[in-house]
Amino acid sequence: MDPQGHVLAEMDGPGCVVRIWSPNPYDTGKIRIYLDHAEKPVIEAPMLKLLEGKWKTETDGKKWILSRSIACERSRGWNLYFPIAYAKHCKITVDKRTFITMWITGGMRRGRTWKRSGCRTWPN
Repeated sequence: MDPQGHVLAEMDGPGCVVRIWSPNPYDTGKIRIYLDHAEKPVIEAPMLKLLEGKWKTETDGKKWILSRSIACERSRGWNLYFPIAYAKHCKITVDKRTFITMWITGGMRRGRTWKRSGCRTWPN
């Protein structure tokens, strides 16, 4: 296991994660999204709260919540349609390995769980 958690995706950039999808985000613990080789994640949240539009955070004294129009449960899956752009690198990790397959411009399946992410990359 990586020191930052179980790695679901790791991409060099520039690029943008445009979608994260899961059929069962209940038992994964927290998701962490690290951009451009930063030691601290830009997003650290319980997976279920992030994907169902109930995650709240605060930066620079301002409170933020993701709207249900960009994070919600639809068609038997939980979705995040929030573009996460990165210049050099993106790493996405989770606490628990119970929920591991992430789709990045292709597809994979492992066990009984699916995980999807849409990702775009561009040449330097």
